[in-house]
Amino acid sequence: MPSKDDNKRKNHSFSISSKKFFSENTRKTFDSTFCDRIENIKDAQREKSVAERLIASALKTKVPSNGTVVLNLSLRQSKNLSSKGKKIIMKILLGTTNNKKIQDFTSYDFFRQQTFVTLCDVETTEPEETEEDLKGNALLKARHYFQQTGLPTLSDDTGFFIHALGGFPGVHSARIAGVSRDFQKAKLLVAEKLESYRDKSATFSTALAYVDEERQYVVQGDVVGDFIFPPRTEKIDNDGYRDVFWPHGLHKPFSELSREEWEWNSSRGRAIQQWLNFAKSEGLVV
Repeated sequence: MPSKDDNKRKNHSFSISSKKFFSENTRKTFDSTFCDRIENIKDAQREKSVAERLIASALKTKVPSNGTVVLNLSLRQSKNLSSKGKKIIMKILLGTTNNKKIQDFTSYDFFRQQTFVTLCDVETTEPEETEEDLKGNALLKARHYFQQTGLPTLSDDTGFFIHALGGFPGVHSARIAGVSRDFQKAKLLVAEKLESYRDKSATFSTALAYVDEERQYVVQGDVVGDFIFPPRTEKIDNDGYRDVFWPHGLHKPFSELSREEWEWNSSRGRAIQQWLNFAKSEGLVV
């Protein structure tokens, strides 16, 4: 039969071993928690370092009145920073120097809030439009400008298609105006070819292509109407066919459309609406 001293020694031994067990587990738990915290600190430091390098390497920085930093970052860099809670606005290149096209884009809230540049702001060459349709030419231009600048690019191509003339001038709508871009001469040429036809119907079409480092996307907006020449409006279009095209249902030429009407009833407006829907689905537009 064990003595009282033996029981004391056993209890003392159990007490020592249990203290050792619990202290070891506590230390392990503490060490694990401490290491996790250290790793979190290191992660934060790495993220800060990456963000600082991205900001330092940005070509341009700007702080608008709302305090948002606008950086010339790639799409992937923008996504990385956005995923870490940074408010980043991606810069987009509009592949045009045409003021009317630029006005068409900037009539939409997205482009008014967006940081964008045009071909007037970057050094590029102009590609030869060799494709047989609008979508092909729009995509060709968007790829070309993206490759030269590295900026996500939107480019369009617009054509005026006379049904009775087999779609003429179509993809050549701007080219028949010549180097001098004499659209009055171009419209007269179309009118002369169409003179013997009763059918004056036509379609205005705009293809809009978007290219970045991860995706390529092209849409097309179409509007059906009639070719009316000479123009029955005082708002003469010296840079296209808007004054001689009367869209069905609106009882006035394209050149007289209000900004709100243009957004929903023009071929470019319809193409932009389609692209905005795509951009929302891809997370490019909030």
